[in-house]
Amino acid sequence: MEAIATQLGVHHSQIVRDLREFVHDAQIKKSKSATNPKGAGRPKGSKKQQPRRKSAESKTDVAASLFLDQDWTREQVVAHTGLGEHEVQNAIERERGRRDPQVDPSQLSLTAQQKFNAAIRAARRGAGLHTHRFRSSPSLARLSRIR
Repeated sequence: MEAIATQLGVHHSQIVRDLREFVHDAQIKKSKSATNPKGAGRPKGSKKQQPRRKSAESKTDVAASLFLDQDWTREQVVAHTGLGEHEVQNAIERERGRRDPQVDPSQLSLTAQQKFNAAIRAARRGAGLHTHRFRSSPSLARLSRIR
């Protein structure tokens, strides 16, 4: 700015004051018009989430059923459903675990074993209380009198 001031023959402060009033085109916001209305642009939060498709899930269910219930081979299931071998294997193992859950407490960590044992005790205690309440309930006495 000093170079500009010396070329124009004015003091440096004069150039600074003049430039303060100058507004560059890039600093000016575009005014609203018919082609640029207020609020134009993407509305906030307007993206709608697509619902998840259940077709792939049902294909995996069918694949597991074909293998486990109808004694098909994995290759036949893959060819029939159009799923990959890995997907079919995962579906089969998931369905096996759902049908017959087996937990080996010795494979769990010590804290997990303690939690597992506490859950079993609570379930047994709850089942025992339920049958005890039913056996001593007045409704059972009434039922025995009716017979």
